[in-house]
Amino acid sequence: MLTAAITRTELATWLAQGLAGGLVVLLLTARWWRKVYLRRKKRRERAAPRIRCDNCGYDLSGQELPRCPECGALRGFRVPLNELGLTEQEIREGVERMKQTRAARDAAESPPDATPRT
Repeated sequence: MLTAAITRTELATWLAQGLAGGLVVLLLTARWWRKVYLRRKKRRERAAPRIRCDNCGYDLSGQELPRCPECGALRGFRVPLNELGLTEQEIREGVERMKQTRAARDAAESPPDATPRT
């Protein structure tokens, strides 16, 4: 019968090489996943840029009013709404006027609808 005896030195060498190889694979995989994550993050940021409060950094995207719910500052200003001398009602009216103006402008710029053929 043929049996090969493995010495402790050979066993230790094989284990060390196996661990080193596994560590290299693990590090390369982690590096690849990091690249994928950063690429996807950059793509998301380009697709939907975030609007942040100048005063506190709160995310304002999706807000109805251009006022930060966290600190009360208007978008583009570093002071709260009450220090500007404006009420929330005045801001709401201004936003509504802005929406109406945009809608009227978009309606004027859009081409007339084609009449359907019968």
